[in-house]
Amino acid sequence: MTWGSIPGYEGRYAVSDSGEVMSMNFAKSGLPGVLKPSPSRGYLSVELERGKRFTIHRLVADVFIGPRPSGMQINHRNGIKTDNRVENLEYVTGSENMKHAFSTGLQSNVGERHSQAKLTEEKIIKVREMLGMGFKQTEIAILMGITQSAVSLIKNGKRWNHMVMAKGELL
Repeated sequence: MTWGSIPGYEGRYAVSDSGEVMSMNFAKSGLPGVLKPSPSRGYLSVELERGKRFTIHRLVADVFIGPRPSGMQINHRNGIKTDNRVENLEYVTGSENMKHAFSTGLQSNVGERHSQAKLTEEKIIKVREMLGMGFKQTEIAILMGITQSAVSLIKNGKRWNHMVMAKGELL
């Protein structure tokens, strides 16, 4: 394991190439100590001074890959946001990062994982059940808090059509 000083905190904090952050503050125990990270939007972060949190992947990349070029983002190659080893990190464009997120399944534009989704798969099943029981589209829309046109799109397989049964029929 290799350690490097964190820019702006030289002599006080260091980060390892495996993603650990160490305080070099000897005041309390007389020994350096590894900081306990906290989750922050799926990433791990540490507080280096009161009110200043840093994601560990950013610290590792800054020390071992170099300063982040303007307009670039840090990508976790294996898609695991908590794996902050230097060999798992790379600088990419925003477009490359988004393509990687879709290819690894971290991001999806299908079903309830779509950023604009207002319904869950459970609610779609209820909508389709009500359609099968003869409810009017306007009634379903009111009960489910959606528009009649949304019900129509679900009924006609133009929305949520990824939810199919083994025989190919819509759930």
